[in-house]
Amino acid sequence: MLYKTAIRALNTTINKSYLWTDSSIVLTWIQVPPNKWKASLGHNVNMIQEETSSVIWRHVPTQSNPTGFNQEKLSQQHYQQPHYGGRDHNG
Repeated sequence: MLYKTAIRALNTTINKSYLWTDSSIVLTWIQVPPNKWKASLGHNVNMIQEETSSVIWRHVPTQSNPTGFNQEKLSQQHYQQPHYGGRDHNG
């Protein structure tokens, strides 16, 4: 997990960590015991909870998320390119 890798790479003591998500659904998932969810989601939630047990989770609105991107705009740009998969759509 990126968080654990970053903490190890810093090679210093971290007293308090904050992780942010722009998904209120994900924030709810990770605040509930994993056995409340179906197996696959519960497994992922459990893994996140174990890896980030000392972390304080917060919510950031998508518009204010500096690491986020507009998925809809990205998709539009991707499909408007003249080539996809190395070939021109027109032949």
